[in-house]
Amino acid sequence: MGFHPFPTSGLRTRSAGSSGFSLTELLVVLAIVAALALAMAYSFSPRTPLAVQHGLQDVRGMVLQARSLALSTGRTVVMKPDYATGTVQFIAIRSLDPADAGYLQFETTPRLTTALDPAWRRYAQVGLSLPLAPGEVTPPGSVAAMTTFMGGNAFWNAPLGSSTRLFGFNATGNLQSVAAAGGSASTLVGGGWIGVTGNTSNRVGVPYGVVLVNEQGMTLAFYKPDSQLDAPSEMRWKRLD
Repeated sequence: MGFHPFPTSGLRTRSAGSSGFSLTELLVVLAIVAALALAMAYSFSPRTPLAVQHGLQDVRGMVLQARSLALSTGRTVVMKPDYATGTVQFIAIRSLDPADAGYLQFETTPRLTTALDPAWRRYAQVGLSLPLAPGEVTPPGSVAAMTTFMGGNAFWNAPLGSSTRLFGFNATGNLQSVAAAGGSASTLVGGGWIGVTGNTSNRVGVPYGVVLVNEQGMTLAFYKPDSQLDAPSEMRWKRLD
């Protein structure tokens, strides 16, 4: 009888010629393959259309934040965005006294400073001049939801924000335009818009969209996946909720 230093009964060994895998090993391999496929699909997916949509929602949130701040403080609050850095200052007006001859005094310290999400700003940018995108030579005023919301096409004459004019809301939530250097405020009749344009093309043209703001401070965002295509239907203008 030979001597065995270790008992062999009850042990399972894979024969030298066996090349099979257990069910657990197969599941682990499948999980790894699925994770790699998901990561590759994300890395090659078009990011610009999503960036434009996220940008529109981010800009719309900025507008809503300014209006909420004006209503809660009982003061006119204007936005001073720096689109190069993505920062936005919300500045309240300190004096509306007629004795100041209509000259508005801004508070020296912003009520709030926030930032637009840098993730979408890598693939899209804010636009304040028309046309927003090549191929779309006229504003999309024929879109029924846009014209119904704004009461016409007058809003296309008022891009919201420039080096000389700031916009925001008064204590009752109405859209205001204020000289950046001070001066009397005025209601923006017909409202205005801010655009977001993609940096790269989708199929033919670039994806882009607009945030519309009417006189009463209501906002809507509209998105077009491709500036030069209206067909198929998913390339047309749609409202973002």
